[in-house]
Order: sequence, then structure tokens, then C-alpha cells
Amino acid sequence: MVHGFLSIHIIFFSILFLWMGYRLLVFANGPIRSFTIPNFFMLKYLVFAYVGSVLYNVVFFQLELNYGMYSNLDYVFNVWLYSSLGIVLIPLGMLIANLFFKFDNNSLNEKFFSKPLKTFNVNLGVLLSIIIILLVSSFSLYIYRSIIGELPIIHVFSGTNEAVLALMRSDAGNNFSGKLHWFKFLIGASSKFMLIILFFNKRRNFIWKFLFSICLFYVLFISVMNLNKAPIIDLILLLFVSGIIQKKKINLKLIFGLSITVFFLLIMMYVFFMGQADKNIIAIFKIIFHRVFVSQIVPFYWYQDMQSSIGFLMGSSFPNPGGFLPFENFQITTKAFNHAFPAKVSTGLVGSLPTVFYADWWANFGAFGAIFSMLLLGFILQFLDLIFKSYVSINKSIIPIAYYVYLMFFMSKYVGTSYVGILFDFEFVLISILAVILYFISIFKFNSIK
Repeated sequence: MVHGFLSIHIIFFSILFLWMGYRLLVFANGPIRSFTIPNFFMLKYLVFAYVGSVLYNVVFFQLELNYGMYSNLDYVFNVWLYSSLGIVLIPLGMLIANLFFKFDNNSLNEKFFSKPLKTFNVNLGVLLSIIIILLVSSFSLYIYRSIIGELPIIHVFSGTNEAVLALMRSDAGNNFSGKLHWFKFLIGASSKFMLIILFFNKRRNFIWKFLFSICLFYVLFISVMNLNKAPIIDLILLLFVSGIIQKKKINLKLIFGLSITVFFLLIMMYVFFMGQADKNIIAIFKIIFHRVFVSQIVPFYWYQDMQSSIGFLMGSSFPNPGGFLPFENFQITTKAFNHAFPAKVSTGLVGSLPTVFYADWWANFGAFGAIFSMLLLGFILQFLDLIFKSYVSINKSIIPIAYYVYLMFFMSKYVGTSYVGILFDFEFVLISILAVILYFISIFKFNSIK
């Protein structure tokens, strides 16, 4: 074991922290019967951060051993310690929000899930708007492809080796020359938001079912085009959560089926897209297990190691819009990658090393910053949930529900990245504006499409 007998204590206290976090979550939000913004975030935190932090402190992983990520066991222990604090302090922040706004989220959940979903008479304006948005997204994909050349997915079928594909993935993302945030919004975010709307309307008639099928195929393609695993998993989860919201309860059979589907698709991606066809199924399963449970949390090790060399950043990695504040922004994810993998950087690979949200706060202000960020994020999650559930409970129509599902996914991404720039997040602002526009179009008096 990594820490010897201490690792046994880590397992015991992990179970205790997990129980405390669950009790606080239920106390703040009531029994978990469906997905909400807070409990979906905590589920992803458990899977992508907490489980991995425990395992990292109990068993040795060969990949981390190869990179020297057990050289300082204090850093390894801190990965578990802070993730354990998060499993308790994030729900505590939710409870503080309830007390601050004097809301009973338990009764609000009852109202939210008891009322049926209103499938309003979708008008011609909404239909045309969705078609136009998907056409603009497709045209943006064409422009994006013309800038980077062939998409990485195309080169898979030409026998390109894994090293070249890795560079192509880098060129398509971190090393992209252009306004990548615009392309991410127009190609990815806007089409996924349309997919959620179409999901809730697909049973109305053939037109909506056909448009949903087209949109699903398109989003599936853009999810795999750069050979990244996360987008395809997010797509499956997006459809799954939308179905749970529609049915108003969590189905354990669906969760089991979803887990099998995700692992099957990941195996297919690793075999056909990631150059792992020469490995047996057990070896591929180990890679996937590591990718899902471990790889998101362990980069916090390098943030600590980097801090020991350069000191605390004192806010310099936080957003500085327009250079208004008197400091130059420190690109912490890129700097952490360069610090951790200088050999890869020397080959021309431009990388990024995001990790759990509180790592950024820790690198700037130490333990106080990390703890404060946990309470603050819990407060923000609960605030958003209270605001939107209160509105949707009154007006339970498609656009607000779709936006709520989008917001659930948007906030859950902060399990694996910093949230300090949330107010300046390009995607969040534009999707919010788009949702408002579509909502007003939906209540405008066009000819309805039954």
C-alpha cells in the first residue's frame, strides 16, 4: 500500500467522509429521487474525483509511478485530504445557501417533480430557429475543418499512428489558431442545447422525431471528430439525464445499462481510435478505469509540486478581462502541463492539465483558498438550483426545462476544472442569451405546429 498501514485508515475515513457528505446533501436537498444541479455535480465529483483520490493513496498505479507522481507522499496524501474535505464542504455550502435564502429545497423538489412537463404547442418560430442554428453550426464545422485541415477522426482510417494523432488532437484544441471559443459554442454547445430541446419534443410528430434524429447524428459526429473520450460520454449522459428528468425518477436498471453502454463505447474508442488494438480486453479495461476514476484528480499533485517551485500565485491565475487588473494572467493549466511533462513539450505538443476546481484556488491562496472555494461552489450550485427550480415549477415548459438540463451539465464540468471565470464564460453567457430568445419566440403568436 502507498502509505503502509495509514492507507487502511484512509479507506475507513473515506467511508466516513462519504457518509457525512451524503447526509449533508440529503439534509440540504431532501431524498435523492431524480437529478438536480447539486446532486448531479456531487455524483460526478464522487466518480471523477473522490474515488480516484482514495485509490491513488491506497494502490500504486504504474502510469503515475512512471511519471514520478509518488515521489512526494505528502502531495499524494493532500490529493485525498482535500477531496475528502470537498465531499463534505460542498454540501455544507448548499445548506448555507438554503439558510441564507430561507428556502426549503426539499418541498421545492416535491413541487418540481410532481408537476407534469408541459409540451406547449411548439410554434413555427421555434422550429425555424432550431433549423437555422443547426445550419449555422454545420457551416461553422466546415470553416473549422478548413482551418485545421482534415479532422483527426478521418486519419484514423488511413492508418495514422498514435503519436501523430496526439499532435492532431493538440492542433484541433490547445494549439488551434483562431477564435476557438466561437467554434466551441457554434459547433458544440449550441447544437447540444438544440438536442435537449428536440429530445423533449421528439414524440410530438414525425417532423420533430426526424429533426431529433438528424441532430443526434450530428452531435454524435462532432463528439468523436477530435478523438476525445469526454464528449461522447457527456452526450450519453446528456440523453440519460434528459430521460430521467422526463420520467421524474432515477431508474437503477437504466443506470446499469448506461454504465455498460459507456464502457462498451470507451472500449471501442480505445481499440479503433486510440491505437490500442494490440492490447487485450483486460488491459483496455484497466486503461479506461484509470481514465474515468483517477486521471481527473491526480494532476493536483503537479499543482502542489509547481507551487513548491514558484510559490503561491496570489490570484494571478484568475481572470483579468481586458487586462484591467494590474497583473498578467498566469495560464495555470498550460504551465502545470509544461512543469509536469517537459519531454512532451519538447516534441511540440501543446498540452493542458486541468484538474479538480479547488486546485486553482489552492495554488493561489493555499488551504484557506481551497476550503473557501468548496463552500462557495456549493452555495452557487444551490443558488442556481433554487432559482431555476422555483421558476420551472411554475412554468414547466420545454425551453426552461432544457436550459435547466444544460445548466446541470455546464456546472458539473467544474468537477474537473476551475470555476473562477464562470461570470466571463463565453459558452454560459451565449447559451443563456439563446435560451431567453428561444423562450420569447416560443410564446410569440406564430402558427402552432401541433
